[in-house]
Amino acid sequence: MCGLFCVVKKNRLQFSERVKSELHTQLRHRGPDSCGTFEDENILLLHARLKIVDLSNNSTQPFFSKDRRFCMVYNGECYNYKTIRSKLESLGHNFKTEGDTEVILNAFQEWGASFVDRIAGMFSIVIYDSFCKKVHVFRDRMGIKPLYIAENEDGIFLSSEIRPLLKFFKSSINQGALWSYFNLRFTHGEATMFEGIEEVAPGTHSVYSRDGRVSLRQYWDSRNILPIEDTLDVESFNSIFSTVLSEHNIGDTSVAALLSGGVDSASIVAQSAKLGFNLETFTFSTGVENDELSKAQKIASKLGFENFKCTLGEESFGYYREAIRSLEDPLGDSIILPTMLLAQEVAKKHKVVLAGEGADEIFSGYIHHQVLNLEELATKFFPNSVWALISKVFGSIPQSILEAFFPYPAKLGVSGKLKVQEHIKHIGSEFERYISLAGVFEDPVSRRIFNKNVARPAELENYWNSMEDFDFADRVKRFDLRYWARNYTLHRLEKLSMRSSLEGRVPFFDHRIIELILKVKSRKIYNLKDPKRVFRNCLSKAKLGIDNDVIKRKKQAFYLPTGAVFSSKTIRFGKEAILDNARNRDIYDLKELEHHLRKDNLELLDSKQFQCLYNFELWCQEFID
Repeated sequence: MCGLFCVVKKNRLQFSERVKSELHTQLRHRGPDSCGTFEDENILLLHARLKIVDLSNNSTQPFFSKDRRFCMVYNGECYNYKTIRSKLESLGHNFKTEGDTEVILNAFQEWGASFVDRIAGMFSIVIYDSFCKKVHVFRDRMGIKPLYIAENEDGIFLSSEIRPLLKFFKSSINQGALWSYFNLRFTHGEATMFEGIEEVAPGTHSVYSRDGRVSLRQYWDSRNILPIEDTLDVESFNSIFSTVLSEHNIGDTSVAALLSGGVDSASIVAQSAKLGFNLETFTFSTGVENDELSKAQKIASKLGFENFKCTLGEESFGYYREAIRSLEDPLGDSIILPTMLLAQEVAKKHKVVLAGEGADEIFSGYIHHQVLNLEELATKFFPNSVWALISKVFGSIPQSILEAFFPYPAKLGVSGKLKVQEHIKHIGSEFERYISLAGVFEDPVSRRIFNKNVARPAELENYWNSMEDFDFADRVKRFDLRYWARNYTLHRLEKLSMRSSLEGRVPFFDHRIIELILKVKSRKIYNLKDPKRVFRNCLSKAKLGIDNDVIKRKKQAFYLPTGAVFSSKTIRFGKEAILDNARNRDIYDLKELEHHLRKDNLELLDSKQFQCLYNFELWCQEFID
């Protein structure tokens, strides 16, 4: 796990030692153990290394091939590097290191660009061919490891972080990313909140020269994995799950695990225990009723693992600014604070942590999956014309009755009722159904606080429509893997763990597991009452040593209740910061915004909207002002 910076030069630009030192400093948190530089007339390569596999200096980067034709910088992990190394040795390759960096470079030399199809891992890889004067760039299938790109007259700039790029590019708001941020709570696809700076697309191999990009190949795309199976083979899943966990526990440093009270993280630590790995576990406690600390402690005790808790207090609200600074590309969610503080706690003792993210994405375990799939079933019985009438009927239902059936660890609230009522109108249209449910400001009242600069990007609907041959549930799953998983879940974990020089590993996002699940028709694997029933069945048969009540435990959404955790004075301070600078942002209707923020008690939707607005204001203060 490391940080890299690369410039493919368009002219004979030279970088001073001072500039290179400043760039290294900005990447140091990603790789505090060593740093390296290579520069010639065609390229600049910088690398900051976090030593996890092969703790010697032999694997220091930039790393050169034996004939020095190829030079490589790399961020990530190749989990199956030992298998690939054995194959290469049988083909005559010799190795001087014990790490995965040399294996990757030799694999590229042996098989060319197709080597990436053999790799299981998370990675951003840059390989410079000094003979052909070309630069090969690879990003992992899911986009677990970040890689940003920007271009000007001097060259093509690539970086693991956005901040180093801001030394060469002006920081300004990308208007095209505003709608997705304020509604989905993340910037979508390759877009970032910075104008002119994008992500390198996941699952791609690009080739660059002094004249620009030579070629682009999409070597992996979830839309190319067709759901052709009617059942998930339990033995196949358990076998792959065991292999993945065995490889994700590799390292010459200690490995820890994040543990909630749910089945996802419990399966990670239980499978690790079965394989003989001894993990310390860490749990975040909100300190409010019904959090998952006691459940997590019970699971850890059952498996013989020590459990450590991390909590937050009133003073923790001030750390949101640091979380936004570390994310660079902002997220409009309160959960960024627990993620950052928990990673900070783990990093005091470990360099690697396993996380349970991904299981809900591939097994459709989120609450919005249940709602959307239930509604899809309902559309078979009710024509589109009837949904407007149902919306009116919903509006007349007493609030107390709605609260009794609301499947979330918080009250729906009046604002939430209005949002659901608006959502019902769109149930007859698949894409609008998704957006109206997911959109934080997608109701008639709250959307009025924005001016015309906040417009929905066409990319989202275009991507949705590109999957018209898939069933609805399969389409939702692939849409979430493209956007929610990559731009929200993985971005949050990666950036906020690497802030503390901690490598976060996500076994459920291993492409071998994802491909196995995507080949099964969602309607055959999904159950409205228990979406993850098939997953639970697999765990039961794997005999992992966790109690049956844990395996059968229903999904409990992690929710940080802003109004319950932080005082009204603290929240009022946040609202004032938003309003004081609103005119400068040029995205709000000022009267509507002021009216919207006047509410004292934050209900569920109000809390999400406030956090989204506040995080954006912090981002503007940090990167724009």
